[in-house]
Amino acid sequence: TIGAIVWTRTNVGEYQGVLSGAFTANKVAIFAQCAQGNGGTGYPLNIIAGQIDANTVYIKVTRTDNGATPFEFTGEIGSLEIRVYN
Repeated sequence: TIGAIVWTRTNVGEYQGVLSGAFTANKVAIFAQCAQGNGGTGYPLNIIAGQIDANTVYIKVTRTDNGATPFEFTGEIGSLEIRVYN
């Protein structure tokens, strides 16, 4: 474990996770996926995840059926794994 990431909702379907100095440049891998392609929502979903800086990562969830409309992320519709390598 790397510590307790503090998550903040920045907009509909958009979130930032902050943990001071935890995300070393070029050594972070983020894996995000929807359960069963749509997490049982009935909508095709897309999860984009990445690193902003050494302190911050983000996720953005959208519906892909109608022009990438933002969609609220919940544990029921997907999973997120963050790996920081030495």
